[in-house]
Amino acid sequence: MRLIIALCSLLALLPACRRSQREGTTVSAWRTDPNGRQAISLASSDLSCRASALSVTSEGDGHYVVQGCGHYAHYRCRGGCIRTDGPPPMGYTATAAPSPRVPAAVATAATWPDEVVRGMVVAYNDRAIACFAADHVPATVRIVLSRDGTIGSRALISDASDTERRCLEQLLATVHLDGTYAPRTVVIQFTVVSQEPVPDSSAAGQAEWDIETTIRNAITEQSDRILLCTSGPVAVAVTWTAAGVLEVSLRGRMHGAPEEGCVRQVLAGLHVQATGHAGSLLHPVGP
Repeated sequence: MRLIIALCSLLALLPACRRSQREGTTVSAWRTDPNGRQAISLASSDLSCRASALSVTSEGDGHYVVQGCGHYAHYRCRGGCIRTDGPPPMGYTATAAPSPRVPAAVATAATWPDEVVRGMVVAYNDRAIACFAADHVPATVRIVLSRDGTIGSRALISDASDTERRCLEQLLATVHLDGTYAPRTVVIQFTVVSQEPVPDSSAAGQAEWDIETTIRNAITEQSDRILLCTSGPVAVAVTWTAAGVLEVSLRGRMHGAPEEGCVRQVLAGLHVQATGHAGSLLHPVGP
């Protein structure tokens, strides 16, 4: 009798297991839903987990839950995704993702070191760009790091709406670095981090994977020439049609500017095969 009960319990779990496996490998929201794609991008950083190991589920009304690598996180996506509180997914035993950790600094009379500033930017980057519309990314801000590790003042240098400014203000108000250093004024930039596509085992999915890999490799190889065009970090957007026709543009203030034409010339030799499927990607270029 116990064996029969155990077998029945196992059979009852099979549909859920199949569904979970299907969601974890296909992750259709990554390709068809920009909000689902952004939720996975944020969760990859929040959960310290490769995008290919994450699964995303839409709970309706702009709410998503992402899980993988033993953790889960909830996001609300309405014109940009932000992290929210929420219960564990049903039947899932993972723990909530920890808050971003910033590298600890050692007490000294010197100013805040570069590695601590970089660690702060990495820890808060995805939440920061979620505050902004696509054409306002990258976002550049001047901040003053106080002695106690908080941000004493901040001023956006790049274009932003009042709503975007308030969102960033609220986020930066939560920053608290470990250690005690002399105050320092720095200019930092939040930008799109290169996103790793989720593998798709279908022929169409493999073709798109190959195209994205080809384009990203080409941009990386030409990064020095691109930076000569832009004189600073930039996000390069590439779209392609089903016939393999490419369109290169820049995000942010350089969109439509001479710098964009220069980058197009640098990447003029880039070609991809026609696969019958259109697509797009965003690739950051920095020094």
